[in-house]
Amino acid sequence: MRIDFRLRPLGEITPWRDADGSNPYLGWFGLTDGWYWIAVGNVELFRYSRAILAHWVREAGGEPWIARMGGLPYVDYQVAQLWSDLLWFLPDVLAPVPPQLAVALASGAWTQWEQEAEVAVMEALPKHEAINLLYGATRWLGKRELDSAYLVSGPLTRCWSDGSQVHLKWDNQERMLYGMPAWEASVGHHVISPAAFHDAIGDFNERFLRRMADRVAIAQGEWERPEVTLDPHLAESQRANTQWGQGRLTTGAQQEPDDWDTVLASIARIEALPRFVSGKARRLS
Repeated sequence: MRIDFRLRPLGEITPWRDADGSNPYLGWFGLTDGWYWIAVGNVELFRYSRAILAHWVREAGGEPWIARMGGLPYVDYQVAQLWSDLLWFLPDVLAPVPPQLAVALASGAWTQWEQEAEVAVMEALPKHEAINLLYGATRWLGKRELDSAYLVSGPLTRCWSDGSQVHLKWDNQERMLYGMPAWEASVGHHVISPAAFHDAIGDFNERFLRRMADRVAIAQGEWERPEVTLDPHLAESQRANTQWGQGRLTTGAQQEPDDWDTVLASIARIEALPRFVSGKARRLS
């Protein structure tokens, strides 16, 4: 597993602006503009599908899209977004889930169960109570999904530990753009050791922050875009982000530990509802 990126040249970064379009400026987050992807075995996550790339070539009037965009068919966004998301969910991923949930996730049974559970609680309970019960049963998994809500049809990537291995599972079969599959990696499952998962994120953190330290120094010393205001506190932001990243890698503590008793009790309560009792839905227990 390798998390990779490339930063956009400083002179090509689109600045942030106020709501009325005035006051173009760039801060630390904005300076991380670029491309990123995750290589897992022989698969690249966050790589757009060939159909989408071909569509963008046609939109550009035949101009080779890949050449126009720097030769990178990956997500085009601030790299700091992926960096912070990976570091944020790292402790949750490394915290093992109960065996029956780990098996259900790996086999795909969880997806069916979750769909049936939503129908079951909505059939049997008032809406507010149904939502709270579902939240109690499924919140643990949301903490183990790599955030992609900021992307159109963002990829679905789940990571969890069964106590001995970390599982990465992606399913983008329903993620569509222009009526076509959005992502080259459609569906898959990869297993690595917890140490290797931690080291991959640690390696990315080191490479990214080292590159950003160079970028901050260059921007502060050689800024050649007088029409764009540069945040005067870039060095402070770099130090703060470096400390935060190191802290996330070294503490290993979850921000909020999972309450597995509540999770399993919520699942049991859902499976006691008529849809499960009647045999219309598959049970985890």
